[in-house]
Amino acid sequence: MSFFIRFARQWIAGETLDDAIITAKKANNRGIGAIINFLGEHVKDKDEAEKNKIENLEILKSLELYNSFFSSYRSN
Repeated sequence: MSFFIRFARQWIAGETLDDAIITAKKANNRGIGAIINFLGEHVKDKDEAEKNKIENLEILKSLELYNSFFSSYRSN
């Protein structure tokens, strides 16, 4: 594995949204803040931008469900 990949891996939460949520939660448990986003720096057309927007909205929905579930779980 190249140095770049080993170095970058600490900033990449995973290949799936579930991986990213788990990794972010582990970081939070260690007192480290985390963000989850779907980057689209190389978007060249409106259709691709729309797909990226939908992906980011899915991330927000998933995080909302995750937080809602664990908030109610902790209060019981």
